[in-house]
Parts: sequence; C-alpha cells; structure tokens
Amino acid sequence: VMKANYLPFTGRTNVSNITAELYCTGDAKNYDNLEWIPGVSAGGTYHCVAWNVQLPPPTADVTMCKTDDKGAPLPNWQLSLLGTKVADILVNPTGATFTLPAVAVGNYAVKASGTYVYRNPSLLADATFSNRLPADSGYSTLTYLPWKNSTEYAPNNYLGLQVNGTLPWGSVFNPAHVYYSTLSQTAVSDIDFKITDTFYGDNVGAILAELYKGYTGVTGKDGCVVFTDVPYGTYTAEELLQTNWQPVSGLGDVVVDVPIMTHTVVNKDISRIPVATIVAEKVVCTTESALPNWNKNPGGAPKIVAATAADWVEQSDGACRLVPDWQFEWALPQVSNPGDTLVGQGGTGWTTFGPTDATGETEVTLTAEQIAKKPYVWIREVLKDGYLGFSHAAKPNNSNDVTAEMYCHTDGVNYDNYDRVDGIQVDTTYHCVAFNYELPKPVEQCELTMYSDEETVVVERNGYAVPTYNQNNAWSASIPGATWIWDSYKATEIKNSESETFTFNESFTVYNPTFANLDIAADNDYEFSVNGVVKVPFSGSSHFSSLSKDEIDILPFLSNGYNEITIKVKNFGATGSNYAKNPAGLLYKLVVKGDKEEVCEITTAPVAPASLTITNPVLDGDVVPRVTDFDFKATYSDDDDQVDTIQWAIRASTCEAGVGTIAGNVDGFTNASTFVGSQFSAILDTISWAAGDYCFVINPIEQSGEADLRATRLFTIAPTEPTEIDLCPNTEVMDIVIPVGYEKVGDSDECTSIPTITTPDKTNLRTSSNSGTKTKKFAPASLRSVLGASTSKLQCGMYLKAYTKMGATNDTWEVKKLQWFLNGQGLFIPVTGTFDAATDQAVRDFQLKYQSEILTPWFTAGIVPHQNPTGWMYQLTRWKINNIVCPGSEAFPVLD
Repeated sequence: VMKANYLPFTGRTNVSNITAELYCTGDAKNYDNLEWIPGVSAGGTYHCVAWNVQLPPPTADVTMCKTDDKGAPLPNWQLSLLGTKVADILVNPTGATFTLPAVAVGNYAVKASGTYVYRNPSLLADATFSNRLPADSGYSTLTYLPWKNSTEYAPNNYLGLQVNGTLPWGSVFNPAHVYYSTLSQTAVSDIDFKITDTFYGDNVGAILAELYKGYTGVTGKDGCVVFTDVPYGTYTAEELLQTNWQPVSGLGDVVVDVPIMTHTVVNKDISRIPVATIVAEKVVCTTESALPNWNKNPGGAPKIVAATAADWVEQSDGACRLVPDWQFEWALPQVSNPGDTLVGQGGTGWTTFGPTDATGETEVTLTAEQIAKKPYVWIREVLKDGYLGFSHAAKPNNSNDVTAEMYCHTDGVNYDNYDRVDGIQVDTTYHCVAFNYELPKPVEQCELTMYSDEETVVVERNGYAVPTYNQNNAWSASIPGATWIWDSYKATEIKNSESETFTFNESFTVYNPTFANLDIAADNDYEFSVNGVVKVPFSGSSHFSSLSKDEIDILPFLSNGYNEITIKVKNFGATGSNYAKNPAGLLYKLVVKGDKEEVCEITTAPVAPASLTITNPVLDGDVVPRVTDFDFKATYSDDDDQVDTIQWAIRASTCEAGVGTIAGNVDGFTNASTFVGSQFSAILDTISWAAGDYCFVINPIEQSGEADLRATRLFTIAPTEPTEIDLCPNTEVMDIVIPVGYEKVGDSDECTSIPTITTPDKTNLRTSSNSGTKTKKFAPASLRSVLGASTSKLQCGMYLKAYTKMGATNDTWEVKKLQWFLNGQGLFIPVTGTFDAATDQAVRDFQLKYQSEILTPWFTAGIVPHQNPTGWMYQLTRWKINNIVCPGSEAFPVLD
C-alpha cells in the first residue's frame, strides 16, 4: 500500500531502474506493484519483500507580487508567507533579554505586533517606531510624523525590539503596528529578544514576537519578491500595511502545491487622486545598427509596455543601455510638431517632464481635468545635441532608417518625434520608449609646422643651425616661411671628390596623426630618416632647384606619439671654389596634423648636457647616522645613449683619489651598488665607522673624448655617546645636556641665564646668551653634529617650559632646546630655532613612540576623538620630554 512521498513503481515496461521494487516467491520480475505466488497450497509459507526510498518533501519557488487595484506594481512593500508557528514570546521593555532556546535550522519569519507605553502618560512605542512630541529634538523632520524610527538611536536602538542584537524591522511605519523580519538559522542556536531604554520606570506593556516557519521580504521594482525552496503546504499571506492603503485581495491562506507559482496581493490607495500615468524611458545604443528600426515591420512597433525597453536592452548584448538625464514633453491634441530634428524644448504648448533617473525612466501624471474630452495626448523627447535626429520630416515614407526612434503605447509608426497616447484615461498607465545613438564626436585637429630656421638642431654641434649664404643663382627652390640653413654662414671649401655632411634634427609629439607632409630642398644631396629608420636614402644628385626639390607624404612613417625626424645633407666638393660658388644648405617645411585632445607639441632641442648630483647626504657637513642601511644616493643624467661605468668611494677625512678609502668599487673594494635609469644607490652599514669626517665620491666614466664628471659630498659620523656639560654649575635651575659633537670652549664663574646654542657651520662657532652678565661658549667637534640629550643630574629642573607648535609665535630658545632633544632621540633635524615641518614631523614621531603616555590619555578622557599625533608640543608631550631629561621635574598635568 503506497505512501505519499515515496518512490513510485515504473511498471511492467521496466524502462528505468529508478523505481520501487516488490518481489514474491516465484515472481521476481518487473518493476511493478502486482506480484503473484504460483502453486499456493494449504500449509505452505511464502515470502514477499518490498523496497523503497522516501523522497524529500516537494518544494516550490513562490513569487509574491504586490499591485494596486489598477494592476500597477508596488515596490518596497513587505510581504510574508507564514507557515507553522514555532513560538510566541512576550517581550517586556525592561532591558532584560528574552530567549527562545535551541531553535532548529531553517527559514523563519518573525512577526512583531503591539505597542507599549514608554513615556507617561500615554506616549506609545511599537517594535521600531515611537510617538514623539513637538518639543522633542528633530520632531519637524520625521518622515512619519509624529513617529520616529528607533534606528535613529543607533547603535543602542532605544525603544525598538531587537532580535539577536539588531533592529530588523525596516524603515516603513505601519499604523497597525505590525512588522516582519526574516531569520535564517544555519545552526541550532538561541534567538534573543530585548527592548532597551534610558529610563524603564514609566514603561508599561509589551511587544508580542511570533516565530513562524516561513518567509518575508520586500518587493522590488517589478512589485514582486521571490521565495525559493518553499515546502509544499498551507501558508498565510500577510503584509506590512502602509499608510493610506487598504487591502483588496490576496491576504490569508495560500496553498503551495506546484513547483512554480505566483501569488498576488492587491491594495487600494485610498488617498490617490485618479490620474493617467505616462512612463517614458530612454535607451541609448553604442551603434546606430543596434536601434530597433521597428517602423520597417508590418504594423510598426509592438505595443509599448512596461518591459519593452528593458527587454530590448537585455537582448542587445551590451550595445544599448537605459540612461539618465533625458527629458520628455507632453501636449494636447491641438499642439503641432515643433520639428523632428529640433534640439531642445518644443516651446509653446509643450510641458516638459523628467529627467530620467538612474534606471532611464521618468513619468508624468495627468488628471481627469487635464485630459477631459481629449482622445489622445502628444509625447516627444527633448532631443540633445550630438545625437541622431528623427528622419520622418525629410523622408515621410520612412525610407531612411538611420534615425532616432520613439514609440508610445500603440503608436508604433513613423520615424518622428511626435507620438500619440491614444484613448487616454485616468487610472491607467501608458508607456513610451525613445531610442537613440550618440554620434561620434569629430576629432579636433592640432597642426604643427616646422621650418628650416634657427630653431633647427645641428646634431654634430649639439646646437642650433644658422642662416647660410643664399645668393647663389642656382638655388631656385623656394619654400615660403623656410630659411636656407647650415652649420655656419659660410660653407667650408671642399676639394673635388670630397664632401661635407651635417645632420639636422626635428622632434615632435602628435597622436592619431592624420596628415604629414615634407617640402624639402638641399644643396646638394640629402638622406631622410624617421625614428632612426632611413625612408629616403641619398640619391647622388642635387636638390636645390625648383625642379629638383621634393614633396614627401611622410604620414605612413610616423609613430603614434613621439617622432624624431633626421635629415643628413651632403655638400659635394669643387676644387678652387668657395662658399659663394659652392654654397651648402637645407631648406624645408614640415606640416603635421593630429588629435588636439592629446599632447601635440614640437620638442626640437639640443641634447641636455650630462649632469651629476649627490642627493644623499643632502648637504656638505650633514650628519650620517649609525645604521645598518644608510643609502648613499646620486642622480646622473647622461647626454648619450652609452651606459657608463660608475666609480664611487667613501673616504675618511679626504676626497682625494686613492686616499683613505673605506668602501666603494675602487681601490680594491667591491661594495654593491645599483644604477637604474638615472638613479645611483649604495646601501652601507655605518654602525662601526669611527667618529669623524668622511667624503662620498662618485665619478661616472664617459666615452672617449668626453669629459668625466665627478661629485663629492662631505659628511660626519658623530661620536657614539653624548657629552654632558653643566651650563650653570652654581644653580639648581638646570644642568643642560650639550648636543653630541659640541665641545665647551672658554670658561665662566657665574651664570645668570641659559645661553643660546645655534646649529654650527663648518668653521668656528661661538654663541652667547641674549641676556646675562656671563656666557658659556661652545664650538663644534666636527663639520656638522648630531644633536642629542641624556638624563641630567638630580638637581636639574624643567628642561622645556613653553608650549610650541608649527605656525605659532614660538620662543626661539625653547624650539632649539626641543630640536636638540629630538636629535638625541635619533630624530635627526636641523637646530634652527624655527618650528618648521621637519620639527613638526619629529614631534609626531616622538608622540607615536610614547603613544600610550602622550596620546591615549586625551582619548580616554574624551577630550579628543582619536589617538593620532598632532605635532603640537603641548601638555603631555612637554611632560614626557621633561621627565626624560630630568625625572620628576614636571608633575603630570591636568588635561584641558
């Protein structure tokens, strides 16, 4: 006896072995449910056995749709398909957590309903909205006045019903105070419910949360939402009812018993004024051939419906798209067509609507009064410049289908911009779609004109050409604007059978060249090359007469972008002649045209001379820190294409070649370096180098006949320990730590003020106080010194007293002391007394180093919303510095 949801028998045909099976004694054939036992007799025992497989419960894909009573789809409506109820839970607004334990895996819908009093005497809150008073903050801006969404209290979500810590009820207010949320359990787990408030003493009532096996979702643009893998069974259709709507049909029991089904819920807008709605959509294609040309069909275009435009775009394989920012116009029957090719608005009688949104759609609504006794209305698009016009006016028989197209409702004829919506009436929606193609924008041309003149480069002298002697009557060639040029005014006298050759150069950049022409004359012969490739070789004849000058189309030879034109001119010798009888010269005009939107420029210029600059260390006398990876760097630009050998060295106390070398690739050393493009780099370990002065030398070796370049940079390696000197031995105000690399000179038996110490130069340094009767004097121990500090003696006082920062009016002495300290921390900056960008960055680095002591307290106290460095030497930064220099010299400040 077969049960439901089990595998059936395939029958006597035995066509498939995916079947139930039953066999009895004597009958073991066929996949059928009818077996026989032959020879049955009294007292005998006979056996049968049946096999089967329980099938999984059948499921369906259910599409729930929402429409108004006129059939128009309603997006953004929440629909639910509720199955078996799992549990009810009453959630009180006490801040306590109410738990449904161990909820099984599956798809669920949560329904929340009811209200509670959250503020005496009668202000209500539901699962996600609360009633507000006019005096409450933000009251006038509420979307559903006077109801406020609890999501505006994020992250606490006060007053709302939270499910597993979230507020899942959406943003639409339901006057019936019923809301729905989907919940997918991927593992057996608890479900928690809670309502929080800032004050619970006046809360009265509760929210009912109901958990169902089922589904809920929000309708899309088409008014529908799809639920997949819905088990067969009976469900209840429910909705989140919106303001000013009332149900018409579709709510209540729904039987799911087919694999694919659609269920529609209909509502009526009780606030709506009856109107006729015209929806216009704009489609733009990448090619004209992608337009539909529907007027060629018998009867023209199909009826235009909601899906017409989207269907065309989908089948176009990306050639067409729905576009924003297009306007349309409507007019009454008596208004005439302003023109099929008119760009812009139609003028008198035409009312503009739009523009289209991101989905390519806009609409206009017309009241019964506007269309009273009108059999139709006209629709046109506001044509834009740069797009195809409509061809109907020029070809009334519609023979020209290279045209824009527009169709409305049932008006599918003519390639015109003047379409009708026939039989228009309220409570009906009509559709129009306009197709177009953006015309290719004409490429605006740039033009470069180059003449033989004093801006032509002579390669052999890496300089510019000069006008040459041109009074020889044989030179009849003429090119307006061009000048006969040579290396000099007077050509060299050349013996017979000999010749003299010079090379002339022009360079330019042009993209998408469309024209390139060269007019050229030469005395005597010439060879023409483009980008190093000879295009016109020497011919062995002269080209200085009007008959022998040449005009060459060089467009096929050009590259897209940079081009270099080279013309070699050879002057034949004549024994006993001079520059007047045997002149030499070149005459040309070169015109090139290309895309103006791209780079378009003449770049002819002599080759820049070679240059060499050491970039690290930056200045003579710089201090190089003791690190494992100091990068000695230089920039070298050559004036030829040959790759040069780079010789370099680090020498102690001198820059002299071969003396005191401690690193490099000369004098027996083989330290590694790189030379990429124009950048030289040698990374060295300076930790073990002795304190003192050094020289970085770099020397590229040029080709034969070229002068070698050589650059040097003097730098210092500072002593490893700072030197402490008591500036004021007879006071307890301060024992200052003198920067590393400085030494005390002179003496004093009295100290009434702290001396100013400035950054040393490479000679002698003597500084004195700005006030006081005695001074302490210091001199640098090397060319440039690392400035630093160490802990002072017990009788020390506050090291820094003022607050300083970049851009403020700062005390110079205070800034210098700060700069010395930062150098002692390994943050090497110049000591200038000016709070500059380098000082600002060093303070920021120091603040990050001690972030927990300097930055975090401000954040913890709620004074600033971050823990980022500021560069401001303020309360905690000064406190930390003073307590490094002299522990206990400054108390922890009160932050303000």
